[in-house]
This record gives sequence, C-alpha cells and structure tokens, in this order.
Amino acid sequence: MWLAACCAARDDSERRCCAHSGSPRVADEQRRVLPESVLPSSLGQEQKGLTDPRLDVAKVVSASTLKISVLVGPSLATLAAIGFASSPLAVSGAEQQAEAAGFASWRLSIVAAAAAVLTCSLCLVRRLCFPSGSSGNNDTTIAAVVRSKSADGRWAAPLETHELDEQQGALLAAVRTAIQGKTWATLERNTKACHWLRPIGADADKADEVVCFTDRDLVRAVFSIGNGGTNGQDPVKYGSAMLQQAYAFRHDHGMDSLRMQLDLTSDDLRKCREVYPKAASGLAAPHGYPILWDMPFSLRARLLEERFGSLDRGLEKLLWYDLHIMERYERYKKHLSTTRGELMLKGVQVFDFGTFSTEVLHPAIVRTVLQIIVRSGQLWPESVWRLYLVGVPLLFLPFWSVIKRAAHPVTIAKVHMFTNRQDFFKHCEAELGISVDDVPVECGGRGPSLQRMPIVPAHGDYNGDNMER
Repeated sequence: MWLAACCAARDDSERRCCAHSGSPRVADEQRRVLPESVLPSSLGQEQKGLTDPRLDVAKVVSASTLKISVLVGPSLATLAAIGFASSPLAVSGAEQQAEAAGFASWRLSIVAAAAAVLTCSLCLVRRLCFPSGSSGNNDTTIAAVVRSKSADGRWAAPLETHELDEQQGALLAAVRTAIQGKTWATLERNTKACHWLRPIGADADKADEVVCFTDRDLVRAVFSIGNGGTNGQDPVKYGSAMLQQAYAFRHDHGMDSLRMQLDLTSDDLRKCREVYPKAASGLAAPHGYPILWDMPFSLRARLLEERFGSLDRGLEKLLWYDLHIMERYERYKKHLSTTRGELMLKGVQVFDFGTFSTEVLHPAIVRTVLQIIVRSGQLWPESVWRLYLVGVPLLFLPFWSVIKRAAHPVTIAKVHMFTNRQDFFKHCEAELGISVDDVPVECGGRGPSLQRMPIVPAHGDYNGDNMER
C-alpha cells in the first residue's frame, strides 16, 4: 500500500526505467524510496488547488527578503574587502610603519565585516530555511504538524512529518509530470545560478538514461515552493527547474555513486579539515535533528597558501570539501529517516565566531563562501531548523538589529545569537539536550575535535572519512 500511496502519479514506464536501469547510483543504494510513514501520506494524489493565495503571500515575502540579501550582501562584502585591503592587517613590510594612520581604515573593515557577515548569515537562512511556518512558529502555510513521539519514544516527530494539503498534493503531481522522462543529457543546467566545478554534461554512456527523481526530493521541492515562493515564476516550472538543477549538478560532480567521485584526495580532506573544521555530531531535542558544527571564520588566506601551494587551489579544494561534507550530512539524515520511519530534511547548524579575524574578509574567501551559500540553497533547500551564531562580537549587534527589521519574523526566529559561549552552553543544555561535553573543543566545549571526529556519525555503509567510501 505504501508504494501505491507514494507513486500513484508515476506511470509504468518510469517505474520500469528505475527498476531496470542497472545503475549503481545512490538512487538504488542511498536514495531509495522511504516507507509510507516517512513520506506524507497524501503524496502522489492528483488534486486541484494551485491557485491558493498562500503561495502568493509567500512569494512576496520571499522576494523581498531575497532582494535584500542579494543586493545588500555583496555590496557589504565588497566594502568589507576594501576596508580589509587598506587595513594594517593586510599590509606588509614598510607599509606597516603607517599602521597608526591606517587605523581608521581598520575600523572601517571591522564595521563592514559586521554587516557583511550578518547579512551573509541572513542570506544563508533565506537559502536553507525559507521564511515559513515550518519553523513551528505561527504556522499558517503547512497543514497540522504531527507532534507524536517517534517509534523509539525518544524524539518528537520532525516538523516535516505531516500530510500534504490539497495545494501541495496538486503541485507535487504537476511537478512530477513536468520532469517525467528527463534524461541526464536533457536536464536543465544553469551555471549562472550555481558555480560548476567540472565541465557541464552527462557521461556519454548515461546520456540517454532516464532520471529517476525520488519522492523525498519531490516533497522537498514542494515544501520549498510553498514556504519560500517562486520569485514570480510559475510554481511547476520553478519546481521542475529546481530538481533538474540539483540532479544535474550532483551527477556532473560524481556525487550520486556510493563512492563519490570528487576531485578530493585523502590528503586534501585532511588539509581542508585543518583550515576549515566542519562536522556533524550530536542530536538536538526535541526532534532529534543532527547538529552541524561549522567554523568558517577560521579561514585564512595564508594557511590555504601554505597547505595547497596557492590560494586559488586551496579555495577550489574547499568547494569540493564542502560538497563532500554536505552530501555526507544529507545521507546521514536519510539514514535517520529510514531508521525512525519519519521524513527528516532539516538539521541544526552552529556557526562559531571564536576564531573571527579580518583575514577572513579576503575577497577570494568572501566570494567562495558566498558560492557555498548559494549552492547549498539549491542542492539542499529546507534543510535548517535552527541557525546558531555563537561568540558574536558586541559590535555586530546594532547591524543585526537593522537587518532584522527587513527580514521575515519566522526567518529571524530560526536565528539564535549569543555573544558568549557560556550562554550558548546553557541554552544547549536547557533546550537541545546537549551538554558542554558534547560540544566540540574548537567551539569551546569539552567534546572531541572537529578535525578528528568522523564528518558524520558512522551509519549503514559509512564507517569513516577515508575517501574510498
């Protein structure tokens, strides 16, 4: 019965394609269709209602927030880069004698840094969370959320675990029809919207293979459209393009196979973890979402040059490194979904400012971080439940107050800011069920090091980050 509920709108030819393709892709191994209890029970129902005015409201809110992030963010980042370039921290040799005279420029770089970092944080929330009731606050967009305990009685059901309403069911069916029969060669690829690291196009031996889009990804696209809007585009075309872009990028970058084919060696991975610690560890109450600990403010141009021979090569490896981490993180959430019998798309992300320095405002580093943010929003939308900014300098707070006024209240509700780690630790223990012993040492806790722990906990076929898996 669960197969009929999940795939009622999928025709026989597509099912035969998925069953007989013989491909060792993750569609067979990692991205298998989840049980009925994991996916909304109304999935696949052919229903009407695409004119529901709630999509229009979400679209207007989304467009406003996106315009602020896109227009203001890069400008402030550029201002920060200019301030950094003229600051005493960026000069060398004899120029350091003018340090006192350059103090005003240094202060400008700090002010611009505050605005740039916080605006990028808002952009990240917009890309990964989307302003919606899916945060659990003032939910008017999504139907009643199931809040019963999970099968083991430990966690409340994820917020994603609910039935699709009439509009969502109709949209899902329409998007499924629009992408039906697409091959790897005919997938839409928009390189202006996302930076490709490899030549565009499918492998010759798979070019004519029909793509099997999973129910999990279809549901994610529907949630993204309903919660974040479509920036004025037709919802069906927008959802179709979103899925095709994500699948094409994953395919072209070797992310679909059980053993990912990334341009990243074991030695590259080790070096990247030294300059940019990032890993998932722990589960947050009450829903049992995994926690991703992120240290982007530890990035330093000089360290990248030392480790990789040049800054450009180091930043390119970081782009591959982030793909490796985020794909592992996504597969871990799929594992949790299967284990618990509940759909899980979201997680908790912690950004620690403890290592912040104006060195992170190097223009090339800022550009790379923005590429990662945009790419993550395209490949893994609807993936953040809460975003924590920890150790935020007091100087940043006035800028955040200004930014908050222009953002959607539910988006802001996802962001939790702490100026010191001790307050964050108290919050973790009271709200997330995480003690200081579970917090990585790089983030001020007594837990294991982000550089030494597995990038995600061992599960299923995955038992470590040795690059052959």
